Amino acid sequence: MNQFELCRELRGHRDAVRCCIFLDNNPNGYFMASGGQDNAILLWKFTDSETFAFPEKIIHHSCWITCLLALPNGFFVSGGYDGIIRFYSPNGENLALLSGHSGGITSLAHGPNGTILSGSWDGSARMWDLNSAKEIQKLTGMENAVTAIALDENTVVTTSTGMKDAMNGVSGYAVRVFKRGEQVSIQRSHYASVRCSAPFFLQDRLPSSISLPAPADGFFTGGNDGKVVCYRSDGSVVFRCDTPPNVPMAELCSVQGEGKYPFMMKVKSMGGADMMHVRSVSVSENAYMYFWEGPNCMQIVKHPASLWDVDVRHVIDPAGNSHVWAITACSDGILRLFSSNPRDWLPEEARVGSDLIG
Repeated sequence: MNQFELCRELRGHRDAVRCCIFLDNNPNGYFMASGGQDNAILLWKFTDSETFAFPEKIIHHSCWITCLLALPNGFFVSGGYDGIIRFYSPNGENLALLSGHSGGITSLAHGPNGTILSGSWDGSARMWDLNSAKEIQKLTGMENAVTAIALDENTVVTTSTGMKDAMNGVSGYAVRVFKRGEQVSIQRSHYASVRCSAPFFLQDRLPSSISLPAPADGFFTGGNDGKVVCYRSDGSVVFRCDTPPNVPMAELCSVQGEGKYPFMMKVKSMGGADMMHVRSVSVSENAYMYFWEGPNCMQIVKHPASLWDVDVRHVIDPAGNSHVWAITACSDGILRLFSSNPRDWLPEEARVGSDLIG
């Protein structure tokens, strides 16, 4: 796996950034969108600045923006703490409201045949038809915050964060596989709340970020136990990516005993040639971005504050060379763009603030 380095900082949010996406072929030139605790969605264009970028458009809301999903041709959807999903044109015009959840939106993902999936703090996952702005499927009975992804036309995977039990702990968190709306398996593959999920495809390229190529070969989940878990499409575990407790990098080789493991807030697939070498990236509340190949951590990038989201994009330059961009959403209100292409990197002295340690 190639090394990733900082190539730009994007400043514009006035509070923590909670979500970020690369946009697809936006006719207005917006290459990325972000949402935050400042109740705003920001649309971004590249600028002439070598170090910083600033938002080109701000869409104001009355609540935190918790998740975003890119759609073909520059369209996108957002989810917020008010439980409403909003469908936007490439110019940021609100086209439709999707109502039904009774809690904040915790995840958005592509479903089959142009649908989208949502998860919520209300313990449910729902499938929506964007043409009619109607709910077409609902999965209920799960524990608190839910994420949902589709693996093919009939298969949906959900995760849940669990509920407080009589001992004041958290229990009931699970990974579930549904076929045609019926639960067919359940995995207790994490040792704490399960927070995120993402499908993967066994190809030596990034999967499409704007549609669901079916079927997926498997999926990832991340949890509060500091683990990223890889599964086959039937829900059986392939491997676990283990992170150390919250200690300085210099001490990782000599960690003894138990510690507080980082909460994995988001995981994304980066493609792969075979099951044991599929690549992924995850971000955690302890301010680290982890790049994985199979179960092995290949690089760690420390940020100044907690991370909420990450997105990746496969890029082909004018010479036909391929590389990868990664964007992170940070609690310090800054988005950071990383690249695997050394030509994109900032000069070393300008990268000091990224505190690269892996």
